[in-house]
Amino acid sequence: MTAQPWMKFYPRDWRGDQALRVVSLSARGLWIEMICIMHEATPYGHSMVGDQPLAESALARVVGASVEEIQAMLVELSAAGVLRRTRAGVIFSKRMTDDHKRSKREERRRWKLLKSQVKTANLQGALQGPLQLRSQMPELR
Repeated sequence: MTAQPWMKFYPRDWRGDQALRVVSLSARGLWIEMICIMHEATPYGHSMVGDQPLAESALARVVGASVEEIQAMLVELSAAGVLRRTRAGVIFSKRMTDDHKRSKREERRRWKLLKSQVKTANLQGALQGPLQLRSQMPELR
């Protein structure tokens, strides 16, 4: 399960996605339900429950539809290029996985920058004396 209780959602991107616009309202509704499930899944962006792919019958129960309706909507979403499948057949969202990879790269970049700043501050502190917190500096209170 993801550590994030929320996710970024861009209504303009959702409404402007041409592949998504050509599918039925029910298929779009299923897709947003699946996005919520994939947000909580590991790996992120994949339709997994625990370590198992989400079965169509389980998805049908979760969203309150019949298996036949789910199968028809999945075919519709797949034909429009909205959903993708791994080699093992697991449904995933390319947008979610790409955004997640980008976020992780940015997080690593920020940590690297922070570490270098701390290292620089520690070196400067060793040369100039101990670092003081802002609250410890009377001239900045």
